[in-house]
Amino acid sequence: MKGVVSEQTRRKGDILTNSKEALKKQADARFKKDERVREGTKAMLDYEAEGRAIREKTARLRALRLDKEAAEKNEGVAADSGGPLGARKRRTMAASSKKRVVG
Repeated sequence: MKGVVSEQTRRKGDILTNSKEALKKQADARFKKDERVREGTKAMLDYEAEGRAIREKTARLRALRLDKEAAEKNEGVAADSGGPLGARKRRTMAASSKKRVVG
């Protein structure tokens, strides 16, 4: 009866085989879960870094725009006040008198 394997022995072998398979499946599942966690953490760090870079770039561009607008405003004020006041009034009066003489 050496070639015959009893039902009980066969079940024990199945349990061992199933145990090994179950342990392997658990290990694979744990590894996949850990890998998803690592990928998720990396994705979150990338997302936060990208958001931070966008905010910094926006702040820099806003500062440049405000500086440019202030410079343009100062140039406009300087151009208006550049000539003598009397000359500017005379020009305005001459232009307005031309408008009145129509016709």
